[in-house]
Amino acid sequence: MRALLTALSSAVLALPALSQQLTVSPILVDAPAEGGATSISIGSTLERTVTMQVRVFGWDQDGGADRYTPARAVRFAPEIFRLEPGATQIVRMLVPDTGGNGAWRIVIDELPQKSEAPTSATAARLNIRLQYILGMFAGDAGSEADLRIDAEAGTVALVNDGDGYLRLHALAFETSDGDIVPASQSIAYVLPWSSLILPLPADRPDIHALRYAIGQTPYAAELGGRQ
Repeated sequence: MRALLTALSSAVLALPALSQQLTVSPILVDAPAEGGATSISIGSTLERTVTMQVRVFGWDQDGGADRYTPARAVRFAPEIFRLEPGATQIVRMLVPDTGGNGAWRIVIDELPQKSEAPTSATAARLNIRLQYILGMFAGDAGSEADLRIDAEAGTVALVNDGDGYLRLHALAFETSDGDIVPASQSIAYVLPWSSLILPLPADRPDIHALRYAIGQTPYAAELGGRQ
């Protein structure tokens, strides 16, 4: 299970660079707070048939890091399906009643074809198979007023003191000279009453602020407490 969690965390960071050859809608899934149905749509503009797998994981944050567990209470279908060029597949889901506190990760993977063996001729393409990782929430988004940012030795803690999830994007650090240094991830979610830890670049002791956006609004937080 530890290896699975590490793989998921790494894949989340890679999401913004994914190819547009598969279309997934929506990329942020709303689920009924009282339980019920929702769905996602997966389309293909590839010139080849692909086999796709969908998995759903429960999502919380512990010790400043994401934690994933199999979401056995979420029912969905199909789990594995073939997607022809130009086709679209609807994946329907039924989520439990969470009282508006549910958070999940939906992982969509392209699977290897049975006829393909991991030879040198196919190794390069096998290493760039398509993957999407979506957030699904049974609750409302929070506001910037709920976010607390604490600088500690070598890290920045993003703390959500509210009842709604926070989605931060365009994350980057700013130096005292105005240089912009990309953060370890460009998009981060902070779940209600939870925290997420970002490492500060070890080679840039002159960083003094964290830049980010929530929705269409940009923000900057000074890191005066950095040690």
